[in-house]
Amino acid sequence: MKDIMRDYGRKGYYGIRRAAGHIKSLLGDRGPKLLVLTYHRVLAGRREDPLRTIVSLKVFLKQIDFLERNFHITGLDEAVKDFSSRRRPAAKTSVVLSFDDGSIDNYEVVFPILKKRGLPAAFFVSSGYIGSGRPMWDWEVIMKLVHNTAIDEVDIAGETLRIKKGEARRAFAYRVAGRLKYADSDILKRTVEALASGYDLKPDRCMEWEQLKKMQDSGMEIGSHAISHRSLARILPEDAGNEIVESKMELTRRMGRECGYFSFPFGSALDYNDRLIALVRDSGYRACLLNVHGYNRPSEGLFSLKRIIMNDDTPYRFLLG
Repeated sequence: MKDIMRDYGRKGYYGIRRAAGHIKSLLGDRGPKLLVLTYHRVLAGRREDPLRTIVSLKVFLKQIDFLERNFHITGLDEAVKDFSSRRRPAAKTSVVLSFDDGSIDNYEVVFPILKKRGLPAAFFVSSGYIGSGRPMWDWEVIMKLVHNTAIDEVDIAGETLRIKKGEARRAFAYRVAGRLKYADSDILKRTVEALASGYDLKPDRCMEWEQLKKMQDSGMEIGSHAISHRSLARILPEDAGNEIVESKMELTRRMGRECGYFSFPFGSALDYNDRLIALVRDSGYRACLLNVHGYNRPSEGLFSLKRIIMNDDTPYRFLLG
């Protein structure tokens, strides 16, 4: 009961802060604004959500209804052009819908809704996972460790992480995943595959290339989320560079159209740096997206675009907060 009350209290506190920030931004910043919303997964039924990346279909539809009534929902390509030239009137804030990771529900659940409503969106995928039949590695690791209570330790290149006395399995899983964010790609792959599973991962798999192409042909933007979904600022610089460049090449070849946009995996201040952003620009991308909270102004440029992470609890009526 205390935990429930604490959660309600936290949601209420942050909700009030967001509302106050929204009003302040609305009244104090009359210039053109671009909001980029970050979704990951949308599911109709109830599912475990250890990464807090799932939005229920019911809530998603409410959010889209609200956005259509109150904002100009636009594609990323159009937004970049409008933002650069300041063509969009200040009175109408533009919103871009973006989806990270490339989970199968993006195609099965999200795409039909957007297509029916005539709404564009940008889907950022890690090229190493498309067509693999597997989910993103962090989801796989956490679900395996949470559901297989026989796993009390994980070896990562000679470093053994053990569950601590009194530590919850989910906390242990987070700790392992946090270490794997900056592991060598071969070590990451071997570690994930070595974990036995007591959980059906098939519904969590990533999309196929043919599905991505069908979405692109219907007006959706397909962008790069690197190759292996690791923290690029915490791996070897040459490996990070290869992830940025080679994912663009692979997506361009597969999609038959130049890949113009990049979003950093995880995307927090720990996961990118100025050198990597410069490399994204020099590699021919037109814009770069982070997972740093906030909205964007034209003067801030296109290679550090802030985004707002969406979940069931996001106070979507106060997006400028």
